[in-house]
Amino acid sequence: MAQIPTEGIDFCFSNAVLEHVDKSDFSRMVKELFRVLKPGGASSHRVDLKDYLGGGLNHLRFSENRWEGKLFKSSGFYTMRTDSRDRFGTPLEQRFTRPQIETMMLQAGLVEIQFSKTGPYWCGVGFKRS
Repeated sequence: MAQIPTEGIDFCFSNAVLEHVDKSDFSRMVKELFRVLKPGGASSHRVDLKDYLGGGLNHLRFSENRWEGKLFKSSGFYTMRTDSRDRFGTPLEQRFTRPQIETMMLQAGLVEIQFSKTGPYWCGVGFKRS
């Protein structure tokens, strides 16, 4: 995103992408999304809360140290375990909660932040002041 000019974008959108951003890079990613937004621009993101590997590898069976280690991060199927839920929608682990994401969005400068009220995913929308 470094090549995108500051305040060069009217609207940022992602669908089931942010849960794949490395935990250690997540706050920086939110700040970059804010940097590229034009004043008055909007940022909307759908974050899937399901366990992608449920019924398969089921990533929650691995310790956080192992999951966050080099092997899994370079495997091509890494997902940040953000508010992970099983196939019935039951919370399994919370990495970044909705309030924590909202705090990061506020710290990045977004305003009028709103979240969807239903799962198994949530959508967050925020605006950059004009």
